[in-house]
Amino acid sequence: LLFWEWAAELFAAFRDAGLRTALDTTVYAPPEAIERLLPLADLWLVDYKAHDSALHRRLTGVPNEPIRRNLETLAARGAAIEIRIPVVPGCNDAPENLEASEAYLHALGIRDIVRLEYHDYARSKYLALGMKDTLPPKSP
Repeated sequence: LLFWEWAAELFAAFRDAGLRTALDTTVYAPPEAIERLLPLADLWLVDYKAHDSALHRRLTGVPNEPIRRNLETLAARGAAIEIRIPVVPGCNDAPENLEASEAYLHALGIRDIVRLEYHDYARSKYLALGMKDTLPPKSP
């Protein structure tokens, strides 16, 4: 949603053409972006990385309060939402984080929650490009 004004124009054109839309996002955006796109997106595919804001900031560089505020708006307005929790070993895989995340999302009425298993497919790309491999190890 970095370019939400453009996305709103694009989705409006899709809507006018009779096409359905899905928005893949973190919903880390100003409230006006959510309000503008709410009637235009048929499905919101939302990544939710960590319930604790300090952990979220450590992992992503930003707090999760704007994300939670926007999720609350979407849920209250009846948007179709699928939550994807990318589970990364040693980062956000603590049971407390996953349980708190899912409890919060369930309290909003969101039931479509998918835990995405971590994979290290990019490891070979780092190696091929001679870049430092910064990926965490994949759990057995």
